[in-house]
Amino acid sequence: MATIGRSVVSPNVRSGAKGAVITSPHKVHLLGYKLMLQGFPSMDQHIDISVCAHAACWSILRHYSERYSIYREFLVHDITMMAQEFNPGGLVPSKGLQVSHAERVFQAAGTFPVHVARTHNSDHSFYRQLHAYVDSGFPLFAAMHERRHAVAVVGYDWSGAGPGTNKGMRYAWETVKSLVVVDDNHLPYLSISAHDRATKAKEPRYSAQNIDAFIVALPEKVYYPADAVDRLVPNLFDWASLVDLPKREEAYVRYFITTGSSFRSFMRSRESEFDPRLMALVMSMPFAQFVWVVEIATATDWGNGQISARVVLDATASLRELLPYWLFHGRKTAIVFDRMRVGSGHAGVHQLQLTGMETTALTRMAQNLSPISPK
Repeated sequence: MATIGRSVVSPNVRSGAKGAVITSPHKVHLLGYKLMLQGFPSMDQHIDISVCAHAACWSILRHYSERYSIYREFLVHDITMMAQEFNPGGLVPSKGLQVSHAERVFQAAGTFPVHVARTHNSDHSFYRQLHAYVDSGFPLFAAMHERRHAVAVVGYDWSGAGPGTNKGMRYAWETVKSLVVVDDNHLPYLSISAHDRATKAKEPRYSAQNIDAFIVALPEKVYYPADAVDRLVPNLFDWASLVDLPKREEAYVRYFITTGSSFRSFMRSRESEFDPRLMALVMSMPFAQFVWVVEIATATDWGNGQISARVVLDATASLRELLPYWLFHGRKTAIVFDRMRVGSGHAGVHQLQLTGMETTALTRMAQNLSPISPK
């Protein structure tokens, strides 16, 4: 006997859950009452009609259908049909999905999937991209080919300074202690180690180091992927002569996607942290719908949940663009990019000297995930 069903459980009641999780509001009608709950969908698999990959696809698409009005709800049967070019029938559903099939499912659901594969065991860029997309509020279909398993990655937990893979500059991924996953073999919001290999004596018997590929289902108009941002980050320190930045060898770097409107709302909610001229400029800038935000911090700022400088990139930019920037600011200086002029033979770049921000605590932006608050 086995319990088979679909559910949404609040992460706040899950024993052992910690960190921050991607959630969406779900409603249910019970005896005439409408009840609301924040959580991430989960489902136990039925081995005759679905396996772990179907469950992971269903969880992500169910979240999208509640979080964004443009996506409809899909059932497991729909996912089985979407994965194939023809009606599979027979044993095909229970034989599982390949990553390519999952990619096809997300494409058929109306999203724009990006498939990222790890090239080797010490591929740090792979994990930086994984963390960036989760930090952006996008759940990931994560595959572990060695274990023939798939899960949905839906959150993470900070650990502090982190082990550091570089002698100097560190990325946010290096400060992550664990990932939060939805695994159909366990209760939702399972915590897995980010950097340590799992052992057979412990549950779960896998860690983030066993993930060797993931799919992120992006919305339309996100053309500048995480790997492009990852390549661009070291070049940001070339602007140190114009913008007050921490030394590269002492910097912590974090990057994630948000919307232009969310970025404006964040700055408006912390208006006292910024020079009024910078605020006025940001409120009038013609941001694209989606932007990449890169936050640069010293070790002290990072430990206090603060940053030293921030860069806003155009997430709708082409990979061929050399300057996909909107804004680059520290505490003393800001560089503003006129994207209508940059690259058209005009300078399109001007500098703004900031006042009143020299000793300001610039808050790290955290709006895409919900912190877990155990009951």
